[in-house]
Amino acid sequence: MKIFRFFFLFLLSLTSVVGNAKEVKITLEVLQGFSPQAKLYLYNGSDVILIDSSKQVSPGLYSFMLDSGYQQGVYRIDIGKNTSFDIVVSNEPLIDISTVVYAPEDSLKSDFSVENQIFWKYQSKKREKKQHSWLIQSLMDFYSEDEMFFHLLNKEHEKLNAELYSYAKKVSQEHDSLLVSKYIIIDQKPTSPSLLNADEISNYLVDLWWDDVDLQDTRMIYAPFLQARLWGF
Repeated sequence: MKIFRFFFLFLLSLTSVVGNAKEVKITLEVLQGFSPQAKLYLYNGSDVILIDSSKQVSPGLYSFMLDSGYQQGVYRIDIGKNTSFDIVVSNEPLIDISTVVYAPEDSLKSDFSVENQIFWKYQSKKREKKQHSWLIQSLMDFYSEDEMFFHLLNKEHEKLNAELYSYAKKVSQEHDSLLVSKYIIIDQKPTSPSLLNADEISNYLVDLWWDDVDLQDTRMIYAPFLQARLWGF
């Protein structure tokens, strides 16, 4: 069964995707923006492909247009000086984005794009968890594995992972018709019960690793999450 899945995944990467019938307009307002040009990239695995660029329509305002036949997936918008953020493009005809140049990921807003409202909220929770995990790991480094406090910290770390995984599952179930749900669930690895030993954990995760991932959806390769999932396996 596992061999079949990887063989199918290989075929998936070679499959051409049927284009979409509608165009997509992406508008971007960057408060305090200074870059004369913004660029739009499409993820292809861990790589990105330049799709479009836009000069300022007016101070801090940019606009991109994806013609019919565009590829649904995760796109990256570069607003200059190593400042960028990701968006999800599915079948929404308008994606309106506003942000602040000095804190783009923390300030992302959209009035019309439900896909990106959900995506950015998930990304925000993921960053919070990452920061909290880093603090816990820093404390754990001061204790040996045979000390009680080390195990208390480790349980807190496991709790954080489980909470984010549960949140991802909940979102994907509530919005199962949206592309963003598939990206969120593939980005979250399964968690294992804390009472299992190392071998049992490995077997448990192997059995569940691909259960929630839609490998028949070719849009999975147009996001940075699938390759990380493969490496994790």
